[in-house]
Amino acid sequence: MRQPFSVNALAQAAAAEAILHQDDVARRVESTIAERTRVEEALRGTGLETAETQANFSWIDLGEAREGDVVAGLAERSIAVRPGTALGDPGHIRVSYGTPAENDRFLAALAELV
Repeated sequence: MRQPFSVNALAQAAAAEAILHQDDVARRVESTIAERTRVEEALRGTGLETAETQANFSWIDLGEAREGDVVAGLAERSIAVRPGTALGDPGHIRVSYGTPAENDRFLAALAELV
């Protein structure tokens, strides 16, 4: 029998250390929320929709754009995303937030491809 959710020893050590640095964790959470809001607003400005989330990633509906072409085009630009087809929902991509510069690079590349 396996636990429904298991965490390896390295992740457990990182979590234990994070508990000792709640101020740093809170700053990272605030930064992630700010970037998520900014990226989602930029995506809506291009006509793309995202699923409502409180996570450190967005699920983006590519609309009329072909998922395979978008994923390949982003990969050519060294931007990694999770294709919706692999996650059971074709026509979407999953993208995790990074630094403002990384997010800007993603947004510019995506705008070229859709």
